[in-house]
Parts: sequence; C-alpha cells; structure tokens
Amino acid sequence: MFTPKSLLRHPKCISKLKSFSEGCFLPIIDDKISPKKIEKIVLCSGKIFYELLERREKDKIENIAFVRIEQLFPLDKKQIINLVKKYEYNQIFWVQEEPENMGAWTFILSELRSLKIEVIARPASAATASGSSRRSAAQQMEILDKVFKE
Repeated sequence: MFTPKSLLRHPKCISKLKSFSEGCFLPIIDDKISPKKIEKIVLCSGKIFYELLERREKDKIENIAFVRIEQLFPLDKKQIINLVKKYEYNQIFWVQEEPENMGAWTFILSELRSLKIEVIARPASAATASGSSRRSAAQQMEILDKVFKE
C-alpha cells in the first residue's frame, strides 16, 4: 500500500474501527451524490479524490460524480461499466495528478475504451516531478480547474 503522508491525518480519509473488523476492502467506491443531476463522471484514484471532494464541497457543485478506483489491477471493468450506467452523464474523465504519459491513464484507457473516457492530467513529461513546488501547485490547480469548468 502506497499513500502520501498528507493522507495520514486527513479528516476525510478515516475509517471506523468497526469497518476493519466487519467491513471489507472496496476496490471501487461510488459517490453518494444524486445520479439524476450528474453531467460529468470523474474516475480517479488516490489523493486527488480528496482535493476534488474539497473543491466540490467548497463550490457547492452537485453535477459531478466521483468514482474512486481503489484497485487498479485486476480492474473490475464490469462493475465500473454497470456503475456509470446509473448516471445520465455527458462526459467521463480519468483524473490523475501524474503527467499524462505516466500514472494509470494508459491502463485505464486500454481497459475502458468503450466508455470514451478523456483524461485530465499534467502535460506529458520525461520526469514525474516538475522540480518546482510553485509550478507543481499551479499545475495541480489547473487539473482541478479543468474538472470543474462548465
């Protein structure tokens, strides 16, 4: 299990003890938003979910659903396809903070091509890190802005 340190004390990234003894691992976690209003579906994995959720709550947005892919391999394509069918969406995106040519995007595209998924990610790059915290923060904000634009 790999996770950034920022999630260790994140108030929304917690589970009750009962979940560990009576619950189970969920490879795919659907949103708890009304499917009737959804125009966009965002598939994502990891830390970016919490940034997206924070922005959606701050801006009181109700037309974007987040589906968390917690297990990338083996990918439960059937569950994902059945899950997105409940939404009447116009667009579906894979969102990642890694550059477009890195991260899970190429795998997601190859596995879920039938959904006509688009990607929102950092520009393709030879390196995973930009080398500048200021530039990295600006790129992260661009990713969030693209998700929430009309």
